[in-house]
Amino acid sequence: MLKSPHNKRLDLSQEVGFCFLKPDYVDLADDFEADLNDASLEVVHRRSIVLPMRIIDYIYSDSRGEDFYPTMRHELASRAIEAMVVMRSEEDASDALAAQYILESVKRGLNGYPNLRKKYHRSEHKVNDKTFADWQEKRLNGDELDQVTIRLTQQNVFHASDGPHDGIGTLLRLRELKDENIQGFFQGPLGPRTEELVGRLDEILTRHAGERDMSKIIREWRVIHEMPEDDIELPIRQVYTWLLTQDKQVVIVSKDGEKWQLPGGKPDNGEDATQTAIREVFEETSVDISSYSDRLNFFGEYKIEDHETEIHPPRYRQVRAWLQLPVDADQLRLSTAKEAGGQRPEDAVRFVRTVPTKDILQYIDWLEKTDEYKALKRNKIIDRADLA
Repeated sequence: MLKSPHNKRLDLSQEVGFCFLKPDYVDLADDFEADLNDASLEVVHRRSIVLPMRIIDYIYSDSRGEDFYPTMRHELASRAIEAMVVMRSEEDASDALAAQYILESVKRGLNGYPNLRKKYHRSEHKVNDKTFADWQEKRLNGDELDQVTIRLTQQNVFHASDGPHDGIGTLLRLRELKDENIQGFFQGPLGPRTEELVGRLDEILTRHAGERDMSKIIREWRVIHEMPEDDIELPIRQVYTWLLTQDKQVVIVSKDGEKWQLPGGKPDNGEDATQTAIREVFEETSVDISSYSDRLNFFGEYKIEDHETEIHPPRYRQVRAWLQLPVDADQLRLSTAKEAGGQRPEDAVRFVRTVPTKDILQYIDWLEKTDEYKALKRNKIIDRADLA
């Protein structure tokens, strides 16, 4: 098993980050790296690469519906960027901020860190208010967009993923690149810390490749209107909750930053469905919903027959609930710090985030054909427009 310099397994969610300099700024790479070092971040791997379209689509998934996106996408995929993997400096590995959040801080000048976007921004990429207004009018009229799009693409100097989930997800996708026409990001000599990172990424990819065929598991949906009874034929094995915010976002969690799901899990010590939902949401997101327990809406459950794994009994129930929180997403203090110990590290939830409900299928693609997804649309728990 790989060990970090601190004699523990490398924590991807805390110690690793990913960023890249935009094409017009790659000549600043050495100075930029020095500034990252000053922010307690060590650049452990750096390479000039041309990003393939599928990586750009993943990185900018929140912009893909915008009409300026094709121009921006082409610009970024036609020229080399300077990509960097960073880790917290070894002497600073116990810092409160994760490496990716330090990158977020230097991107915006937060938490006492300098604003490196502002420091390196070149005047030729500035867009004044009138030029931007004219560009917006072209967008609204459906006119062909111009060089202003490229200037807007470049003006942010560098990209840093939005938290550990996106950073690790990007690295996993780069690691998977097999196209001979693309310069592989992890080619070339690697330092010991990068070797350790690559080993962890390969573990995740190997695990995904070996996952069981879920299509062989029989799932039968049943609508319910209140907390399910415990005394029917089959036991409740899992409870999952759609945690919704006022600004139309949903909370999702992940064990590896790659595959996402709703917060939830199995009942402990005779818990009912409500108690399970409250505990699992708190452990995996640090959001305490106990004061909203009377608002939990149990809207359906799956009867599951699973003879592919060693689950006993092979027939059980998996319950779904939704809860509308009276706050916006940015008011949540999401963390996985409450996740229960005593389980294998690979089974623990390590990542949590909110995403717009309209983008949920980009993170949990198998939801699209499920009855629970259709039920939420049909009953307008989430607006149809958001899920179009």
